[in-house]
Amino acid sequence: MLDGIRKILLSGACSLHNRRGHHPRLRGTLALEFLNACQLGHTEKGSFIWKVSCQLDAISDDSDSPYVPLFPPCVDSYTRKVLSLIHSGLSGLQTALLNDTLDAFVKKAPEQGVTSNLCEGILSLLDEDTKNSLEIIPDWSPRVKYEGKPQKLRFDYDYASRIEGLQKALTPQDTEETNEFLGTVEKLEGETNDEGNREGYGVLNLLIQESGETVKARSYLDANSHATAIRAYKKDGSYISVKGSLKPGRQPRQLVSPSDFRIVDGA
Repeated sequence: MLDGIRKILLSGACSLHNRRGHHPRLRGTLALEFLNACQLGHTEKGSFIWKVSCQLDAISDDSDSPYVPLFPPCVDSYTRKVLSLIHSGLSGLQTALLNDTLDAFVKKAPEQGVTSNLCEGILSLLDEDTKNSLEIIPDWSPRVKYEGKPQKLRFDYDYASRIEGLQKALTPQDTEETNEFLGTVEKLEGETNDEGNREGYGVLNLLIQESGETVKARSYLDANSHATAIRAYKKDGSYISVKGSLKPGRQPRQLVSPSDFRIVDGA
């Protein structure tokens, strides 16, 4: 459950300055600072309630000023902006589910802060065994007036399949990419060939340079590449470079026709 909450919070923080349907990596200095500033409160006895809070002035996104004000204003609080975006996005999603207008909502979802990552967070909070409902009850600090409607949000388990459909619609479709990839060796399999050398499949963690996303890929390595992969695997912190065609699909994806497999020092 905590992982679902984490994804919802990071999705909102990443979407605040980059409205897109999918964040390949839920990172960023401010986003991680915001997540670290969030606190879990005590739950009630026997309850399934998670209480998450963050101070209004916990994070400052005033990147133009080298100074930290003694009494920082809360009007443009980073915390308030992130949580307002999350709440308004979830409110829009709830309305689309209730009115059965999810197909039309897909186009405007990223602008409202709804991403595939946020959908994934919601889905991880809807349990298949218990078929629970998810309620989100906001409580805004009185220090700054909340401009929106502070209504309670509810997502029944029956919505799960439609939320999953929205998640897939917001996730870019993988395409085959032929390139030189940088990565690490995660796992090796192999058998001895007729020449007495080992060759076989390996699982690699590869960086997609355009998006900055890392993906797991499985590839058949010949004897020379397999030997290089073994050396990289045994040496902590070693990076490898490999050329090939990365096929679309579920991870681990297939890397075909691997060539020029080598260890990259100082990567």
